[in-house]
Amino acid sequence: MDYMELVQKHIDSCADISVSCLPVNGSRASDFGLVKVDERGRIRQFLEKPNGELLRSKHVDTSVFGLSAQEAREFPYIASMGIYVFKIDVLIKLLSPEGFSNGSNDGPKSQHFENGISNSGTGRVSVKTS
Repeated sequence: MDYMELVQKHIDSCADISVSCLPVNGSRASDFGLVKVDERGRIRQFLEKPNGELLRSKHVDTSVFGLSAQEAREFPYIASMGIYVFKIDVLIKLLSPEGFSNGSNDGPKSQHFENGISNSGTGRVSVKTS
C-alpha cells in the first residue's frame, strides 16, 4: 500500500479523518470493522465485526469506488484496514479525556465515532481496489 497516496487523498479532500478500506465479500465481512458510506464516499456508520442483520445493514454499492458492476455484487462491503489519517486538531480532541468513553476501554467516544465519522461532513474512505 502506498501510504503517501492515502495521505495525499486525505489532504485533497480536507477530511478530518480518512480510513483506508478494502472491498470484501460477505463470507469475510464479519471479520472486519465495516463502514457504510454515502454516494460521495463519506463515512456514515462504522461497526466492528457485525453479524446477521447488522452485517446485512452494512451492504453498500461499492461501484462508487470504481469496481465494475460484477465486482460490486461480489464485494458489497467496505472493510477498514485499520489505517487512519487524522487532522492533528481532530486527533488531539479525540485523545483528550473528554474524547473517551467513561469507564470504557472502547476508545474515543466522540461524534466522529459514535454517530459516524462524517457528521462533520469531512470523514472520508479511501478504498484500495487493486
